[in-house]
Amino acid sequence: MKPSRHAALLFFLIFVTFQANAASAPKLVIYLVYDQLRADLLTVNKPRFLPSKSGSQLGGFNYLVENSSYFPFAEYDVMSSMTCPGHAIIATGSWPIHTGIAVNDWYSRSKNRREYCVDDDMFGMSPRKLKTTTISDEYKNADFPSKVYAIALKDRSGIMLGGHRADAAFWFDEKKWSWQSSTYYPNARPPWMDELNSKVSPRVPDVSLLKQIWGSQRTLDLADQILNKEKLGQGKATDFLFISFSAHDKAGHTYGPNSDEMKKMIVDEDRELSGFLNNLKKKFNLEKDVLIVLTGDHGIPPSPDYSIKNKIKAEYIDEIQVVQKIYKKLNEVYDTSSKNEWFKAIESMHYHVNWDLVSKMKINRREFLENVKSIAKELDVAEEVIVPELFSKNDLMSPRIKKQIENSYVEDQWGDLIMMPKPFSFPFEKGRKADHVSGYSYDKMVPLLFAGAAFKKQIFYSKAYIVDIHPTMAALLGIIPSPKVDGRILDEIFKK
Repeated sequence: MKPSRHAALLFFLIFVTFQANAASAPKLVIYLVYDQLRADLLTVNKPRFLPSKSGSQLGGFNYLVENSSYFPFAEYDVMSSMTCPGHAIIATGSWPIHTGIAVNDWYSRSKNRREYCVDDDMFGMSPRKLKTTTISDEYKNADFPSKVYAIALKDRSGIMLGGHRADAAFWFDEKKWSWQSSTYYPNARPPWMDELNSKVSPRVPDVSLLKQIWGSQRTLDLADQILNKEKLGQGKATDFLFISFSAHDKAGHTYGPNSDEMKKMIVDEDRELSGFLNNLKKKFNLEKDVLIVLTGDHGIPPSPDYSIKNKIKAEYIDEIQVVQKIYKKLNEVYDTSSKNEWFKAIESMHYHVNWDLVSKMKINRREFLENVKSIAKELDVAEEVIVPELFSKNDLMSPRIKKQIENSYVEDQWGDLIMMPKPFSFPFEKGRKADHVSGYSYDKMVPLLFAGAAFKKQIFYSKAYIVDIHPTMAALLGIIPSPKVDGRILDEIFKK
């Protein structure tokens, strides 16, 4: 039976479209994720950065801002802005309810133990807790012979970005003082890695260096090595290199975002980025062959010290005191002098009830949750106290918070009670001046830019979410997005 002329024409059009997409696809896609890059860091510091171009030399942030589709104030819409869920969102285009990664660490209800987002009983570290696919996973699923590498000082950052099908993800082991990977990956021990690790200087571990520009420099050393040794961008398909700069976050926690150390850090990072871009320019036709996505995984509030000094109400929340006050009230309510442990675990402001004790004391479950919620509210340290079991869309609550709850809920990871701190406040942790645990603007807003031949060079002040990265990149590459994608294609940024 001969195919109809209509079917033949349809096949021809599909073939031509596929060929056009393949021909226009970049040789290399690079994601640059600056850990804790709050949205205003690129706008406020613009005058301090290198110029976009100086003769034949490219600048750093200013070059990318002026040669990209740039959303200065893109958003995460989640309850807890953290590293692991942030990187997962960037790569998958899905909110935590679909990635299965709501926080960095959690107390697992089902396993009755604390868990870390990339821990793996079989491989040590892996992306197997990620419940959906990443952009490079889907590209490989379309049978393109792509190479995919992801790197960061932090294991969780590289692992989440690289997804399930990365050739390797690498992170810096503070104890071994070298780049490491996991046997989960097919190229976990490339032959060139030992030589690179032997050149890490100083040879004696000094973790303070990881909070300085040294950490970003070593990250870019590895990026250059992967580009050269693995010949990225030289094959028949688009290759991916995911780079996350963890040093920025490590420094931000230690010194606070308004510190002199952080003001110096962002300028140093600009210089390092410029060097990286100029090295890329020697290897590729940068605008034609390389597509760059730059963003942050979350932001950061000012330190409470800084806020209080400037007449803004803020505090370091002492969670030990919070628990002691809740216990005291519960003991009064239930008329007991016993030193009862009413919570089984506390992780990331998620409080897990000791239900064995509640059951033993024959206390009604709903009544107990209502009492705990009421007591927690009376402490006046939280903007909202959320009890998932009692939650209703009809609750009198900010629509913003309701949406963040819907986007972020992961049953096995969420506590029975979650405290959302008031603005500019967060739990105290020794050695940390500032922390990001909320869905407030300073935590959820980051820059987002797309630089490459397909994109307009324009600033966009329209609403964009970080979940939009994945479907936009999938459209560019001519592939279907991940099955649980939540974002939209940013159609407005494409050249028509």
